[in-house]
Amino acid sequence: MSSTFILTPVPQWLFTDASGNPLINGQMFTYNSVDKSQFKSVFSDIGGTLPYPNPIIFDSGGMAGPFYWEDDVPYFVQVYDQNGNLRFSIDNYTPPTAGGGTNVTNIIDINNLLINGQLFQSQNVSSVTAGTVYRIAPGASQGFPAIAANGSVIQPYISYSANGSGATKSINSINFALGDDTVESSPLAFTRFQCTGSGTGENFSDFVFPITPGAKSLEGMQLYFSFTGRSSSSSTVSAFFVQSGGFGTNNPATVSTLIDSYVLSANFNKFSSNFAVPSAVGITFGNCGADSVYLVLRMPLNQTSVVDFVNMMLMPTITPLASVIYPYQTADEVGARIFSEQTGDLKFCFYGLSDAITARPGWLPLNDSTIGSVSSGATFSNINTFPLYNLIWNSISNTYAPVSTGRGSSSISDFANNKTLTLMQSISSVMGCANPANVIFPIHALGELSGSDTVTLVKDNIPELSVLTSNGGGGTLQSLLLTDHAVVNNTILVNLQTTNVPVSILQPTTYTNWYIKL
Repeated sequence: MSSTFILTPVPQWLFTDASGNPLINGQMFTYNSVDKSQFKSVFSDIGGTLPYPNPIIFDSGGMAGPFYWEDDVPYFVQVYDQNGNLRFSIDNYTPPTAGGGTNVTNIIDINNLLINGQLFQSQNVSSVTAGTVYRIAPGASQGFPAIAANGSVIQPYISYSANGSGATKSINSINFALGDDTVESSPLAFTRFQCTGSGTGENFSDFVFPITPGAKSLEGMQLYFSFTGRSSSSSTVSAFFVQSGGFGTNNPATVSTLIDSYVLSANFNKFSSNFAVPSAVGITFGNCGADSVYLVLRMPLNQTSVVDFVNMMLMPTITPLASVIYPYQTADEVGARIFSEQTGDLKFCFYGLSDAITARPGWLPLNDSTIGSVSSGATFSNINTFPLYNLIWNSISNTYAPVSTGRGSSSISDFANNKTLTLMQSISSVMGCANPANVIFPIHALGELSGSDTVTLVKDNIPELSVLTSNGGGGTLQSLLLTDHAVVNNTILVNLQTTNVPVSILQPTTYTNWYIKL
């Protein structure tokens, strides 16, 4: 019976070493599974006329292929590194066919490390001002403080910022036309960056995509980055992987690694690169914490340009590049990731406050306690409280969230100097909507505590009392205050006063415990 030579669904194979790096010069031996003393060739053509050498040697990216496998008898496959250490083996391997007639199933889990790579729920910016950080779309948020300092403009969302002066820029989300399937996974919209008037002095013009807290995260890993882009101005954009040492008064470092630069054309094309994440050794970490890693897509500097992009993707290099497409996600799937709780969010429950840490990891009880650094002596003293410390410090007056010994120049300096911050007074309080702009209702600042359970009535709280008096010839209606006294016709004395007993004005209330997100 003649043999058929089958190209597997994953035509090229990639192997890594124990650290996740490409298996450079790795060797793959292929044998007859029935008689393992016999080599059994794999071919580079569909006709089975061009056999690979045995062993097959992997290239500098740890890859080899395409592989056409003979379907007559199963294979026994062994993969070794260049030092002769066995990395992988499989016996009775039969190449899968289009009909799926095999007992071997390969599942490739494409995990995009850039949350919301299609910029779902993005916001337009009609006019960009240098030095302002703009929220473009929801993104990774856990552990990212809303702050720009120490060389980092990382935010708990996908953002854009630039320096320099004189440029005229806008950012818009533009829908694809119906029937336009030129971009894989058929996204609904793309992001357009447009500079119609070039400025001067620009060193960065960056879209920033947060990845995860911890500058050590992904250290030493091989990553694959891709995006789809075009430019009617044939502009060049660059991508950077950034390791931020966080924030503090001790000059934490931010290290940017160029992934690659890409020359865009008038039509949408997919661009991709492999790169190794550098070691975090030597990075100075801030004494306020919040170190992280993020990706930057840098727009053209000091020149007019039009750049459209979509399908931003970053993932571990574990599959052949040719087989990686942007994973389609429904709105619910994206929403589940981008609309999770963020620093400062509140929730209530019936857990006891003593169970706060175990019952609500990542949340603190809102019980008039204090937060601060490890050495601050606060009720909750941990470096991971800085994002919440920073949010409250910049959002709520010291009157309602006081800092010990008073507020200094910034949240960074106060946290680094071990000052405690008292959370807003909330015990036995009802939450209301702030009204700092005095719209319709009286002014109530964010974090303000007002009102009471009871009130003691005073003279000005008492309505007038109308008393009908008589002088023997007819009635006379007189209005008297309850705390006033009056003599009428020399015979009637009215002397009504309050008793100073507090009156309850408390609404019916069921009490719960409130928690605030770190």
